Amino acid sequence: IRAQLADPISISLSPDDKRLYIADIKNFRVRFIDLDSGIIHTAAGNGTSEIPKPGTLAKESPLLDPRGVAEDSLGNLYILSRRGHALRVVRADGRIYSVAGNGKPHAADGPALQAGLNGPKHICIDIDDSVIIADAENHLIKRYDPIAKTLLTILDHGPDGTPLNRPHGVWVRPDGTIYICDSWNNRILKLAR
Repeated sequence: IRAQLADPISISLSPDDKRLYIADIKNFRVRFIDLDSGIIHTAAGNGTSEIPKPGTLAKESPLLDPRGVAEDSLGNLYILSRRGHALRVVRADGRIYSVAGNGKPHAADGPALQAGLNGPKHICIDIDDSVIIADAENHLIKRYDPIAKTLLTILDHGPDGTPLNRPHGVWVRPDGTIYICDSWNNRILKLAR
């Protein structure tokens, strides 16, 4: 309760419900609270706003606009960079890498490091450990597949044919159903498997 946060914008729980992750955007860090001890720790970011160099220790590296954070079942911590138009991962060894988006705003699908994101806002982990991304400024929902290393659009319109309009949130239930906050259309969408 004595820790300092600056504009925390997104939270998520670890798969074992022991850590509460926080995208602490104005501190340029990703933090987590150990829910057993109540102590807050830094998982990534050194307080400066830059693109991290691949393979550096995440806690010693800068972060550019961390907006979403989620841990998969293998202990990989994914961090979404809104202004960086990228998805990064902190592996179990504590080192950070870019895995999707090439840093330039565009919408193309394909090999993950060539494919595009544009102002992405939120992520969650699917039941197969792929990463679901609310790609707000592209008005799309995308999926990063860590095995195939691809970034592909999985939704661009609602069931009535209306295009998505700045989706800001995504969540996956244990049965694989995906829920989407389609913000500027003022609706919640359900994408069933």
